[in-house]
Amino acid sequence: MGNITQSATKWWVLLLSGAAVGCSGTLALPGGAIDAGPDASCAAGDTKPCTCVSGAMGTLSCIPGTNQFATECQCAPPDMAIGPGVCGDGVCNLGFGEDCTMCPEDCGQCPKCPYAPSCTEAVGAPINPTPEANLNYPNGGPWAGDYGGDQQPMSCGPAKLRIGITKILANKNDGQSIYCIVQATDGVASGAAITNKTGGLNDGDSYSFDPSVGVFWGQKDLAVSKNNMTITYNCVQVNKDVWGAVLMAAGMAAGQAGQFGGAYGWAFGLGDVGLQAAGAALAATAGDDNLFNAQQVVDKNELLDMTNGKTWTITAGGGSCGGFIGIGTHACQYTLTVESWGCADGKPVPQ
Repeated sequence: MGNITQSATKWWVLLLSGAAVGCSGTLALPGGAIDAGPDASCAAGDTKPCTCVSGAMGTLSCIPGTNQFATECQCAPPDMAIGPGVCGDGVCNLGFGEDCTMCPEDCGQCPKCPYAPSCTEAVGAPINPTPEANLNYPNGGPWAGDYGGDQQPMSCGPAKLRIGITKILANKNDGQSIYCIVQATDGVASGAAITNKTGGLNDGDSYSFDPSVGVFWGQKDLAVSKNNMTITYNCVQVNKDVWGAVLMAAGMAAGQAGQFGGAYGWAFGLGDVGLQAAGAALAATAGDDNLFNAQQVVDKNELLDMTNGKTWTITAGGGSCGGFIGIGTHACQYTLTVESWGCADGKPVPQ
């Protein structure tokens, strides 16, 4: 661990300000308590567990004569050696940034998140993803929660996800090729992808995209998110075939800010750069017909569940298909199949 971490700085500030190490070898850390308050009554000698800043478990003790639990978590001090922790020295130096994620040699393996695949195992696209009907657009329903509620479980770190479109179905089409431009952002990071062109699609025909082409979130690596995610879908019918110009426009807009991911995808560390790349791509579609536009917001509480291999559909359309000289025409319509998978670690430190 090359640098003293922010956690280490907090330990030294506490020591310099006079925080005392008691005879029991514990150090009081303000703000480390859990569920303590004025209505938490207790009797002399009572204790209950609490979470330390380091993520380790500490103890709350009943304050004599008050019948109230203390609001400071009694936590074991870290190794006070000067300098950064050394992974492999047999000491889990929490005060200097070592934990089960950064140094399992000293701190042991992280606890497994019981609601998601483990990130220490190989993570690939699921063979049989589970339909997640509430994510369908339109007509998705409310999410009830697949792990006992609608909140992020305390035992799990944030979701690490890969999301992409896997197939397009032409419900109504005139035999033209289709390509899609998809953009996602959670306000902190963003991603964008442009698919290859399909073959000509008539009514009822479908086309499956290669996973390296359709991924718009987590293209380079599984991507972490803790926020609501907005996904915007556009699919374009080829008329004058400006696909090459579309791809070039997106790449130029991405510039140096983008991390190249799949065949035609980018990942960005800024929440709005993916929007700029997708916007540039859409602006370059002049001559082709953008007949499909849809947007959905995925609740942050559902992201962890999506690591388990989920699939849903997005249906939209527009323009005019079929008929002859304006007779018997109908709106073009397409259905995208979207798929997610990923992992999550057991939470080694409070998030």
